[in-house]
Amino acid sequence: MGRIDWKILQNSDFSRNNEDPDKTNRYQAEALVHKHMPLDALLGVACCDDKQKAEVDALMSKHKVNLQVHVQRGWYF
Repeated sequence: MGRIDWKILQNSDFSRNNEDPDKTNRYQAEALVHKHMPLDALLGVACCDDKQKAEVDALMSKHKVNLQVHVQRGWYF
């Protein structure tokens, strides 16, 4: 696609659509800050489950980054 799907972002529509199976792939807010956000601008990190949280915690520790990591199941598809 090569462009941000602003309509999907503005509508905050997390639902799946069988007629548009690629819709959830286009809903990526992280694309808005790719390579443009310093770590010190983050308040924390949210993960979809405890396994992902453990992986992110390990990365934070390895790179000596001090950010809180939380599990937020309801934020993900």
